[in-house]
Amino acid sequence: MTENVVCYGCKYAPIELLAGFGADARLIMAEPQSFEVAERLAHGNLCGFGKSVLACGLDPNVHQMVLTTCCDVMRRAYDVLKAQGCLDFLWMVDLPHRTDAPERRLLQAQLRSLARAYAQFSGRSFEVGRALAAIKVPPAPKPGSVALVGAHAPQSLLDELDHALSRPVVNQTCTGERILAQPPIELARAESAGCGRCTTADIAGTGANASTFDRFVEWYAGALLDQTPCMRMDDVGGRSGLVSGAHHGIVYHTMKFCDYYGFEYADVAGTTATPILKLETDGTRQSAGQLRTRIEAFDETLRTDAAAAA
Repeated sequence: MTENVVCYGCKYAPIELLAGFGADARLIMAEPQSFEVAERLAHGNLCGFGKSVLACGLDPNVHQMVLTTCCDVMRRAYDVLKAQGCLDFLWMVDLPHRTDAPERRLLQAQLRSLARAYAQFSGRSFEVGRALAAIKVPPAPKPGSVALVGAHAPQSLLDELDHALSRPVVNQTCTGERILAQPPIELARAESAGCGRCTTADIAGTGANASTFDRFVEWYAGALLDQTPCMRMDDVGGRSGLVSGAHHGIVYHTMKFCDYYGFEYADVAGTTATPILKLETDGTRQSAGQLRTRIEAFDETLRTDAAAAA
């Protein structure tokens, strides 16, 4: 892995901001055969994704990581990695639990702090054009798709679902699709006018293009917070669309030792008429492989329902 790669583990992670510095952000998907090292450094009851974060950070080929305070496990993983001193750049973004104006200002301050630190670390300028180009718009869900909802899904589980389900799967877990609001036209105009390159002085608020960086951060903080909320947010009402009738089926994934998503599953299972399958993994490749029979049986249920409705 090159030194220009930053690993991250949350859909709220500011990966477009990092892209503005020329960094390549990659989602943490480590799945070792065991978590022996992670469990020796931290508690065995950390969720599988927390252990995956530790395994990723301890990999000698990984040099940079940006985490968020999405849960206590991520805080613990950050503390362990910081104590180990194994990464060239390690940063924790403190995320608000609400999306009101004061919380947006708090996140703006967090983003500015990260930008200053990364500019100093990398020696690079921030380019608005690169940041905007990194915004990816996911394709619209195909008719009859299956929604994958809940906690982070390891790659092995995604592979099993793709193999065993006859319908396309839309990954709407906490590390799944990131959907950001469109940036204001002023940012694109600033780039076209040659004002999109922001130096360290601009990031600090003293340069000629400081207002451009300010406009980007003000928009970007709101765009991150306005995504479909994860379960750590105070207001999770916006999650109802994830399990709406637009999907033919729901796979609800929970992670062993994760405290967030089991409660939502109980509520969804008791209210939805859509076929639903609950799966739990521990973050290793073995756990996902053991679920194949259940996934295949669920696919048969979806096929039967579709035939009856035809």
